[in-house]
Amino acid sequence: MSELTYQPSITFLNMSGDVTLTWDASNEAAMLARIEAKMAAGFTFFILKPRLGGLLSPKKVPLTSIAQAKKAGAVTAPDALANTFVLNLGDADVNAMVSSGIAQLSNVIRPAQWDTIGRANTAKDVLTNQTIATRAIVGG
Repeated sequence: MSELTYQPSITFLNMSGDVTLTWDASNEAAMLARIEAKMAAGFTFFILKPRLGGLLSPKKVPLTSIAQAKKAGAVTAPDALANTFVLNLGDADVNAMVSSGIAQLSNVIRPAQWDTIGRANTAKDVLTNQTIATRAIVGG
């Protein structure tokens, strides 16, 4: 049996739909700088209550019909194919993180309700936890 590992992540709740990013240890410094910039721009990051083993990937089954995709509600694609479809992730910084290879898009099963344990106070808090990010509230 393989050992499950905890994978830090950020799910950006934005106008293009939820975008979840993950990264590896070699990109932590770059992610830390991007998270600090987003916090300075007014983004709020909430730390999610840890789930069993961190992110659990769903079983991947090749599609044979569009009906399967509709029933599943979400599908994954290899990076090369996904990159041909991803034109705009709803945030220039998120686009840059993915296109530069600092972070990768990740498939996360979205819960009916996000269960958080509090607000992240520092970029380091975000870097070491599974989080959701919301834009700054603005009037207008």
